[in-house]
Amino acid sequence: MHIFGSGPSSVGYVIVDHVVVLSNHSIGLTRVIDVSAGSALAIADDPAFQQTISSLPEGKLGLAYVNPTEIVNRVLSESGLGAVGTAPGLDQLRAIRGVGATLSAHPDGLAFDVAVRMDPSKLNPATRLQLDQPVHENGVLGFVPADAYAVATQQGLDETLKQTVDQLL
Repeated sequence: MHIFGSGPSSVGYVIVDHVVVLSNHSIGLTRVIDVSAGSALAIADDPAFQQTISSLPEGKLGLAYVNPTEIVNRVLSESGLGAVGTAPGLDQLRAIRGVGATLSAHPDGLAFDVAVRMDPSKLNPATRLQLDQPVHENGVLGFVPADAYAVATQQGLDETLKQTVDQLL
């Protein structure tokens, strides 16, 4: 393990099984070493991680994963928003249990997929109903030119906007 600098401006690396791991925290590097030695569990064995990425494509160029539970709790408690239980959108924020994103190559271009795992018990009934709607191909895709560089779609945008306006009023 090699650390350069000190304090918040430090950067380090470690080589584990022919892979270079970079981090700005030495504890992160130490934990990588612990996992490779078998003295700590790997994220790949975490059921929350597995559930979050299970719907994402298997062949991928890159993968990003975040379990935001602790981050959200800390931000809400430190900002004072945690005490304001009725602020719009906080129930959806507290319900997120995992976010995964992949970049994968296809014959006709690149695909960016995102999966969000939520705890339905932390959602209000209207949001649960919206998430229970059947998934279907977005009709807008039929109007996107074949030579488009990028396209992003979302199911149920009309209901999402309606709920947002209702919460703000």
